[in-house]
Amino acid sequence: MQIRHTEIINVPADQVWSTLSEITKWPEWTPTVKKVHGLDETTVGVGSRFKLYQPKLLPAKWSITIWEPGVGFEWVSKVPGVVTKAGHQLKSTDSGVELQLVIEFSGLLGDFVGRIAGKLTKEYLSLEATGLKRCCEGADS
Repeated sequence: MQIRHTEIINVPADQVWSTLSEITKWPEWTPTVKKVHGLDETTVGVGSRFKLYQPKLLPAKWSITIWEPGVGFEWVSKVPGVVTKAGHQLKSTDSGVELQLVIEFSGLLGDFVGRIAGKLTKEYLSLEATGLKRCCEGADS
């Protein structure tokens, strides 16, 4: 099961990437993340791991599988029966950047978890995109 959200952000892609790629600072701009801890002492890229604490969810470990500076990244979180893949992609437009957020649930219990968590996941993708937009565009609210 896959859930998507798209948001137009009216600043250059490099400005959005600068904010998006600082994963440990996400709690500063999105209410969907309470805390983030980097689990590695290296430069962020493929293989980097993070532990996210989100409201209404158990803490989850995420590992970066794709890291394309200025373009986006994907990471995965695995628990028995479910693999959750999250994508964060940027595409330059005439007025700024199109942000594409995607969550995909797979594995033996993936469809079940996707149905159960679908409403909250849609809400969180929207909140994350809106928070990133506000942060990058400099809006106060």
